[in-house]
Amino acid sequence: MEVRCELLVYFEKKGYTVDMRNKCSEFLEDLSEKTIRRFPPLRYICSINVMELLEENPNLGTLLFAEPMEFINMADNILYACLRTYEQNPLLESVRDSQVKIILRLSSVPELFVPTNQHHYNGLVTFKGMLIDITKPVHYAFHTVWSCPEECEDSEVILHYLPECAPKCCVCKSVLFENSALRRCGEEVKAIFTVENDFLSKTLPITDDLILKLRLGNKYFLTGTVVKKKVYLFSVEELQTLAAPLTAPIPGGNK
Repeated sequence: MEVRCELLVYFEKKGYTVDMRNKCSEFLEDLSEKTIRRFPPLRYICSINVMELLEENPNLGTLLFAEPMEFINMADNILYACLRTYEQNPLLESVRDSQVKIILRLSSVPELFVPTNQHHYNGLVTFKGMLIDITKPVHYAFHTVWSCPEECEDSEVILHYLPECAPKCCVCKSVLFENSALRRCGEEVKAIFTVENDFLSKTLPITDDLILKLRLGNKYFLTGTVVKKKVYLFSVEELQTLAAPLTAPIPGGNK
């Protein structure tokens, strides 16, 4: 069985596809002739227990560890396929696959299977350290829409980030301009950690729902990946210090 099919079967078994269809239904209910041309995003938070995934499907676990962005791409395709099941909605034909995005969140990540703080590695990486400082939240763009100045048909480009250089039209090759009114933003902070086995502190970007987990002075185990020197985090888990077990003297031990 292809790994794409394995992921679909796993999602169906865990009930993800049902949740995805519900999310798609809500998305379509919010669409209208007015909003469809504004290319609204469809985002779905996919929370995965990594230990369960490894136990139930080692192939998918291997893919997640080795190529997390490919794992996300496959999940994006499944979410878009769930959206396409609502074929009776006439507005669906105007929705593009680039409007759909999975937000991956991981839990129960086995530390022994993941390399620590790797700079040139496409798979999952981990960071462990104490949070010593955090900036105030700022906005970051997670959905941008670009249009052609020559108004070429179907030339709009949807990106899930703000590029350093504007893209070009696929028809006339003109430089596209951003429809700033259509930009969608989330919140991001820069969190500074003292990282284990590293003499220097490390600054990592923490976004959206993960920000709420941060407390100064606490130790964290973070999992993500590095793409073109940019860190994308999928989990922020607080490290708990277990108290030493109480002991009692052995009866008659002093004799």
